[in-house]
Amino acid sequence: LLATGRQGIVGPGTYLLSAPIIFTGGGTKGLKIKGSGMGVSIFKRNNFPSGTMRFRNIDGIVFEDFTLDGNRSAPGGTVGLDITNTNNSCLNRIEARNIGASYGMWMISGVNAITQENNRIVNCVVRNSGGAGLQIQGARHSSISNCFVDTTGLDLPGEGTGIALKVPIEYSVVSDCTVRNGTTSVGFSVGSSFIGTRGKYLAWNNLVVENYATAFRIGEVEDSVVNNLVYVGSQEATTGLGDCIRLENG
Repeated sequence: LLATGRQGIVGPGTYLLSAPIIFTGGGTKGLKIKGSGMGVSIFKRNNFPSGTMRFRNIDGIVFEDFTLDGNRSAPGGTVGLDITNTNNSCLNRIEARNIGASYGMWMISGVNAITQENNRIVNCVVRNSGGAGLQIQGARHSSISNCFVDTTGLDLPGEGTGIALKVPIEYSVVSDCTVRNGTTSVGFSVGSSFIGTRGKYLAWNNLVVENYATAFRIGEVEDSVVNNLVYVGSQEATTGLGDCIRLENG
């Protein structure tokens, strides 16, 4: 699989993992893993204390058509699919479910720098996350589209963001996505963990938020736009934050 241009095919079945699947690059390009469909090819975490899959410094990743089951009932689970420092990569028709106190999937740099370009998360699903749903951070010219997140914040009430762009990030888009059942959390968000750093030239189009306390939290960005946001609030919104769009720190 680690040779340039190689493809791994995953047949139907549930694959019980006793340790995380970890790939580290160093010049590796063109890694493709294709399953037989969401809910058909399943990688299930057993009880090791980390996420289910982790990839570092690999360009041209294409992952398609499988499910990651974080087995939330077993302690120690974190992010389902953890991808750091990649370019020209795509997650397509991936389901992350029963995730621990972290994100279902993310593509991040993890530092205050843009180290990634041209990444996409498309047609993906996150269900029953102890933490949050989807995130892209430290990227340029990247997108999240046609994705669905259902039930977040099970272990971290108030921190179960459905879909997030995290600063630094530029020229990126979230479109045609639905998030629901985050109760006390935020449906969509953009913000920064790095003081003084802002996102630029971002867009959110055609979004639906159901049963979250706040539909959209925007902070630390400039020259960005939100189009066509539909918000169906939650009971918690009447006594909690209760905002459709909340602007913070610029």
